[in-house]
Amino acid sequence: MAKCRFAKSIAKMPKGVAGDIDRLNALRNGLAHAFFPENLKRSKPEWKGKNIFSKEGLRAFLEDMDKMASYFWSIEPDRLVLEFDDEPEEQESSEVTPGSVEQKTD
Repeated sequence: MAKCRFAKSIAKMPKGVAGDIDRLNALRNGLAHAFFPENLKRSKPEWKGKNIFSKEGLRAFLEDMDKMASYFWSIEPDRLVLEFDDEPEEQESSEVTPGSVEQKTD
């Protein structure tokens, strides 16, 4: 969930999208760590109360994933909240050319 926290830190994320990410993570964990997911007691293979293996549950899941993908694809770079406190320092780098190495200052 560190990636979700990072995404929230650089762009305002609707609560519905954040909630769906949490639900998706719980569903993924339940399915990934169970040999028979249908026998799970703690984390049932459901999406918003519907069995993920049913047509209805899978349809709801896919619709929500489509909404989530649309949200992320709609983020424009200028909406991101990126702030840099320090200017990048001038650094020396080596530029390699055939037969020589030159020091270059950026």
